[in-house]
Amino acid sequence: MFVYNIDGTIIEHPGGLIPLEWRIHTQIHRDRPDAMCVVHLHAPYARALGIAAKEIRPVFLHGSFLCTGVPTWNNPRLVVNDAQAADLSHTLGQHRCAQMRGHGSVVVGASAEEAFFACTFLEENAQIQLQAEIMGGAIPLSEDEARDCAEGTFNPRLFPLVWTYYERKVKLD
Repeated sequence: MFVYNIDGTIIEHPGGLIPLEWRIHTQIHRDRPDAMCVVHLHAPYARALGIAAKEIRPVFLHGSFLCTGVPTWNNPRLVVNDAQAADLSHTLGQHRCAQMRGHGSVVVGASAEEAFFACTFLEENAQIQLQAEIMGGAIPLSEDEARDCAEGTFNPRLFPLVWTYYERKVKLD
């Protein structure tokens, strides 16, 4: 993990190649003061839905937080300049997640644990949605169902539980 200040200066450099798409993070941090953690990922199921131009919809309990929508940035390119980063950030808007067509996703959270929780269940929801599509169609949660489910499952007390679970799992592998 690289740590940058808001203008793109590297504060911590763990070695290796410098990520080309650092502007994604700095632009979203500028535009979203509530987003203390910005994650750019290439999760395969969410990426497949984006490539197929399928909207990610909440289809199960822990994906219910997606009820506010997952917009798609309609640009498959690497984000290597300020204009692209600003456009992606504009697409994200006040949403928690955005798809990047043919590329990946961006997820924000008030903490690393919250962002990780959202990344985990964005991808699990995408996997279930894609599997259901293969069997004849995913039935998304209704707005009321998703909102009610999200109140109980997208809960700050759960964020560290998921973080710790995966942290332990990594240490065991």
